[in-house]
Amino acid sequence: MSHLLRRRHAARPSRVQAAFLPCLALFTALLLGGCAADESSEAPAVPPAPTVPATPGPYAIGGTLAGLTAGSQLVLQNNGLDALTLTADGSFTFATPVAHNGGYAVTIAQQPAGQVCSVAGGAGAGVTAAVTNIAVVCATTRFTVSGKVSGLAAGQSVVLHNNGADALTLSANGTFSFPTPVPYNGSYLVTVSAQPADQTCTVNGHQGSAVIADIASVDVVCATTTYSVGGTVSGLSSQVTLANNGTDFLTISANGGFTMPTALPTGGTFNVTINTLPLGQTCTVVNSSGTVAAANVTNIAVICTSQPIGTLYMPAASATRTDVYSVMSDGQLVISGNAYGYSGDPIAMAYDDSLRTLYFSTTSGWTYKFDVAADGTWISSAGNWAYGGTPTSLLRDPLGRFLFVGSDVFNIRTATLDVLGNMTTPTTPIGTTFRPDTMVATPDGQYLIASSSATPGFDVFAIAPDGSLTSSSHLALAVAPSALAMHPSNSYLYVADPINNRIMEYRVDGAGNVTPLPATLIATDGPPQHLSIDPSGRYLYATSPATGKISQYTIAADGTLVAMPQPTVAAGALPGAPTIDPSGRFLYVPNAASLEIRQYVIGVTGALTPLTPATVSILAAPTLLYSVPR
Repeated sequence: MSHLLRRRHAARPSRVQAAFLPCLALFTALLLGGCAADESSEAPAVPPAPTVPATPGPYAIGGTLAGLTAGSQLVLQNNGLDALTLTADGSFTFATPVAHNGGYAVTIAQQPAGQVCSVAGGAGAGVTAAVTNIAVVCATTRFTVSGKVSGLAAGQSVVLHNNGADALTLSANGTFSFPTPVPYNGSYLVTVSAQPADQTCTVNGHQGSAVIADIASVDVVCATTTYSVGGTVSGLSSQVTLANNGTDFLTISANGGFTMPTALPTGGTFNVTINTLPLGQTCTVVNSSGTVAAANVTNIAVICTSQPIGTLYMPAASATRTDVYSVMSDGQLVISGNAYGYSGDPIAMAYDDSLRTLYFSTTSGWTYKFDVAADGTWISSAGNWAYGGTPTSLLRDPLGRFLFVGSDVFNIRTATLDVLGNMTTPTTPIGTTFRPDTMVATPDGQYLIASSSATPGFDVFAIAPDGSLTSSSHLALAVAPSALAMHPSNSYLYVADPINNRIMEYRVDGAGNVTPLPATLIATDGPPQHLSIDPSGRYLYATSPATGKISQYTIAADGTLVAMPQPTVAAGALPGAPTIDPSGRFLYVPNAASLEIRQYVIGVTGALTPLTPATVSILAAPTLLYSVPR
């Protein structure tokens, strides 16, 4: 027994032994107690079991996060290994604790987009308790908005705003920067909230979004404030050119508002004048001059009124009266008077614009000469001649030397014109094998071409220096021509074929030879009865009384006719021969059935467009229309 006790005290028990010894001691005590009952009545004392101290640690590492932008994330590390991703403000704890007496070092492994985060109290050693006081604070990155200003006048200032606030007053040229920076991914909008006196500042590069860097590209440019000079134009029929102060020019082609090209500063003077008048119009300028007083000038009024550009004569059938119309610059016809003093109905007219002399033949057999007043009315009869038979056609030599009269008795007579346009006694007529219903001359005055509706074909005559005619060639046709038209170039002749609804094309050479063009037959809408070529030689028009239409063509460089995209225009029930005003801008067609004159604008492509109003009423059926320049 004592041996066991000594051994127990002699060696420090292990943890298993320590747990087992109390039980063993109890068992031994009971056993010995039973035995000792015989030896003694008292049991010996048992010493208490020793305690084993607990190992301290480990300890959690954590803290709080503040300022993280919603939707962003921050990655922390402890001791370079233990990564922790945070997506919201609040407390945090690393997954791995630190051992007793260990250390910690919390760092930023990944910053959130557009923010900078810092760690306070993030490192320590000899840890003996949980760490909860690490503070991570995030702040949004901000960027400056800056630029430069130029052109600002000395002593002036301009006030800028960014995003409607953050006012910045600039009083000198150079660089500037707004006081308040713009947050990451933010936007900026720089505007001028207060302009300098008599200056206007504009901002270039003034706006942007999704900002991720400093902005230094805002450019404010100031310039002296200028004001427009303008007004309105009324009554204009074509185009007028204005000048401001003799140097600033503006061409206007329509009624309405206008603004001169160059604006003026406060105190600047203006003087608007007419530089080029519109054709056939006079224009006046109201409120034409003044001084700019810090506002746009808008009260200048340019008022244009039409003036006559030509005269149109319309003899009335069975009335021995000719109605005289002024052709206004806008194309409108305005009755200006009536002319009398002849017998019979005029059937052909000719005009000498240099002498203001009008010639016409009538059904009475007479050919008349009238002197014409400035307004187109004739003021005196300067003579009349009977040439035998009834005149069928009348032609003035393009060079102003002779007057040719065709007669129904199959001849052509020549009257020489003196320097005053007076007709001398006619020459002996040259006989023809046909009745010369239509006569044209080459523009150089070398040849006369006459056709007949009685005998199909036409003749070419050479015009001698004394006006006598010599037959040059004869071209027989299967159809009697209804009209002839000579091109202003001297090179092409057009012949109307009313039976086959077509126009025949010919070349005329310098020797008077007439030959068909390769594309010689041009279709018309109905039988062509009358032909007219504009003064420029670019367009030809043919009227057909049977269809009540005008066929319209462009004339190519080789003389061939090409139908326009809109090949015809309406001309009323019974259109007569068209006449074109000398400016080549307007075409007029008499209509005996409806007692009216139809009036058209010749467009830039030659296409006809009715004027407004489209017609002028007349009292009697016209025998013809004839227009002359003013």
